Amino acid sequence: MTQNPFTVSEQTSMKEAVLMLDRHHIRHLPVTNGSRVVGMVTDRDIRRASPSLQSGIEGDYEQVLAATPVARIMTKEPVTVMTVTEDTPLVDAVRAMVEKKFGALPVVRGEELIGIISEIDALKLLAERKEVLPMRIGEYMIQKLFTVPEEASMKEAVSLLGRHHIRHLPVTNGSRLVGMVTDRDIRRATPSLLSGIRREDFEQVLVATSVARIMTKEPVTVTEDTPLVDAVRVMVEKKFGSLPVVRGEDLIGIFTDIDALKVLLEELE
Repeated sequence: MTQNPFTVSEQTSMKEAVLMLDRHHIRHLPVTNGSRVVGMVTDRDIRRASPSLQSGIEGDYEQVLAATPVARIMTKEPVTVMTVTEDTPLVDAVRAMVEKKFGALPVVRGEELIGIISEIDALKLLAERKEVLPMRIGEYMIQKLFTVPEEASMKEAVSLLGRHHIRHLPVTNGSRLVGMVTDRDIRRATPSLLSGIRREDFEQVLVATSVARIMTKEPVTVTEDTPLVDAVRVMVEKKFGSLPVVRGEDLIGIFTDIDALKVLLEELE
């Protein structure tokens, strides 16, 4: 686990949370009341909240971020934030992450937050694994893909991410991979695009901004023959949540951190 994780209080503004996520290159922020964990804020929480927060609050987007406490958007305990202890078997923690599609779990001692275990922490074990029989990405990748074309709008991308409960969208030109759009790309783009824009213009900006403007261009890729351990090692070192799988220039699949955790779970059980 990662000890002494970065945290925010319930009163911390969305703006402060966004800055902290960016500054420390993380996706999960435990929310605490003193030393007690009361929730979790992620890239996805911020993306989902941003458009809806425009209604009912006067002022531009920057003011909305500054005026909205994370308590309003966080995943609250005890219903959906799962915690583990120092003594929780790793297999149980990984199973919870896979089944609930959680990217991280707070680690507690009693009610006190003492750490966090993320998918990257767990996957480090898989990256260090010595393979007897090499496993290939083609055996574990997702072939049923959701993609967007370059000309698709941010609004379309946000809708797809939310509808299918995913964090990564390959961007294509025909069958050719040209980029990737993630929760983080959208979160980072939204404040800079909307600073100074009043809520009535928010929707128009989402519609008018193409994913080509915010996507990660020329993303790191793997092939179906790439050894799984090599792919996981890249994900751990680069802190990638997914890797597109290509055959030549054509996109044929995607391998995500959840797919990798499933492999780890099989190894641990």
